Amino acid sequence: MEKLNDERKKQHEHVDKILQRLQEQKDSWFLLRSAKSAKNDTITQFLQLCLFPRCTFTALDALYCAKFVHAIHNLKTSNFSTLLCYDRIFCDITYSVTSCTEGEATRYGRFLCAMLETVMRWHADQAVFNKECANYPGFVTKFRVSNQFSEANDHVGYENYRHVCHKWHYKITKAIVFCLDSKDFMQIRNALIILMRILPHYPVLAKLAQIIERKVDKVREEEKTKRPDLYAIASSYIGQLKLKTPHMLKESVFHQIAERPNKDSPTNVGAPAAATRSDKLSPTSPQGTRAPSGAAPFYSSEQKSGIKEPEAKADSKRRKLESSTSSSKKVEELVDSVKKARGLKTKERNKDKLSDEERDARKDRKLGRKRDRVDESNSNEHKRRREGQNGEEELRDRERHREKSPRERSHEKFDRERGVASGSRTEERQYISKSARSSRVNY
Repeated sequence: MEKLNDERKKQHEHVDKILQRLQEQKDSWFLLRSAKSAKNDTITQFLQLCLFPRCTFTALDALYCAKFVHAIHNLKTSNFSTLLCYDRIFCDITYSVTSCTEGEATRYGRFLCAMLETVMRWHADQAVFNKECANYPGFVTKFRVSNQFSEANDHVGYENYRHVCHKWHYKITKAIVFCLDSKDFMQIRNALIILMRILPHYPVLAKLAQIIERKVDKVREEEKTKRPDLYAIASSYIGQLKLKTPHMLKESVFHQIAERPNKDSPTNVGAPAAATRSDKLSPTSPQGTRAPSGAAPFYSSEQKSGIKEPEAKADSKRRKLESSTSSSKKVEELVDSVKKARGLKTKERNKDKLSDEERDARKDRKLGRKRDRVDESNSNEHKRRREGQNGEEELRDRERHREKSPRERSHEKFDRERGVASGSRTEERQYISKSARSSRVNY
């Protein structure tokens, strides 16, 4: 016991020294160039160069990466947005799932599970959120210069944070459904592996759980005979998911849903002033208190509820215009289809009117014209051979004359009538391009 106590004491001293060292160095990690850089470029470089390469290396590295993000937040590191970091990680995991091997997908699932554990712990209790997130720089929505004071509405509130968590769960569901619907074996397998790893903290919403269950059940039925390994993973996941179903939350419990104003209600009719006044209020805050201005970029459903009268008129005009144009297009398409049908009917009628004798006569005329063309070509060939017996030079000239186009022959005839030597003129015309020929004046 004494050795264990001594080892524990040494470990505590080591941890305290490391925390003190991190506390001294944290201000030099993320240098502030501008507000835009702090919110975008800093997080992008941190994820690309630090987090993503290591979180799939080993299982311990996956947990270490998740804990390190939490440690940066707890140290109140300046110019680091914890909220934006989590947002970048959860918003689109499709590319990470696709590019992983089976082992990397397992470790990436551990990393996501550890990140979701922290997120859902803050989501579950408002007291924990106020203690660990309320006044921390990681939850600031507006980055200011160092010589300016930060206002109270620059931080994300508890209810707005719950809205953000709902958005993250929705984004994860969207990415998983995309991977399960794909025909790629790697995407389906990695998606199932990640779902198995993050099952303790996802899905939490009953609606999203039903969507995931339907997609996994579809994969299980399709791969029952083709891929027994996928069938086994999908069956195992559905069994564990059904055990968790009684503990699922409704959407109204997970976060406060903003009520949409009813246009037909008597409170909204004839009260444009109240509608414009409600623009300044948050849908989640009580009446008379202003909503935090920094929460808007993180959740799109918190929109202003005021509807002005001119905008409604403009919308009605736009709808009428769109309906009229769409109806005119439909009428034009209908007229074209009727014309085509009539043309086909007239052709069919003409065919039916022809008797058998007329059809035979038409066939005979076609065959006669074909025989005439063949006879004419044969006679021309015999004539050319007879003319060739008179001399090679004359035959060569005749061949050149036949190879010329009708336009060149007309030019040659015109030159002969004017007394110009045709030889030099024809040689020049052989080197003239089609574009130069078309630009000449037609005689």
